[in-house]
Amino acid sequence: MAVCNSAAKPGGVSRLGLVGKWGRALRTLGCVAVATAAVAAQAAVVTVQFEAAVGDIVFANYAEGGLRFSPNSHRDGVAGPTGQWLGWDTLARPNMLGFTESNPDWLGSPDLSPNTNGGVPVLPWMHVDADGALFSLLSVDVMAYQIEFLSSRGGHLLSSGMNPYPQALAFAGDEWTNVQWLLMRAISPGIPAGIDNLVVSVPEPASPELVLMALSLAVVSLRRRRLGAN
Repeated sequence: MAVCNSAAKPGGVSRLGLVGKWGRALRTLGCVAVATAAVAAQAAVVTVQFEAAVGDIVFANYAEGGLRFSPNSHRDGVAGPTGQWLGWDTLARPNMLGFTESNPDWLGSPDLSPNTNGGVPVLPWMHVDADGALFSLLSVDVMAYQIEFLSSRGGHLLSSGMNPYPQALAFAGDEWTNVQWLLMRAISPGIPAGIDNLVVSVPEPASPELVLMALSLAVVSLRRRRLGAN
């Protein structure tokens, strides 16, 4: 709260007394802005466990924890010994051997959609975003097969693809912080790769109570400064 506690510099009032008046008002507004921004900047850590991602060969998106998970083909809810995890894969159409069925609501690049590529086989991709908000990837458990991770800020990580599973991966650095989207590519088409316990940090909207508290602190600080000046 440096803005709130800063003392007025001597000589700040003009002959008309307007500079000091407006200066105090601007400092007050600055104090409110800093306090409110500090409240709004709080982040929540969310663990996505995919317990509701039920069903096999689902050509649809999935949402949990403020994130959207979009397979370019289909997703699978896979039951494991420690709970359900999210898998994804491609699927050839029975009447068009070698062609790939698509998720009609794919959120990623059109270049990665089987529809754009004329239905030809593509690798299984999973697009993840927060519906326009920024988020940070902290960790994830790889449950099956090799997965390549990409981020909108140039992040790149390739899991080992070797037993034992699950494999716990940790992510750190600017390339995984405040990203717009993640892409996960399964290296084993025909067999679902998958993840569980995806941990992200997402912005937490300030509640009305916290905003009111920040404004109250700004008013109290202003009053104390005025009393000190007297």
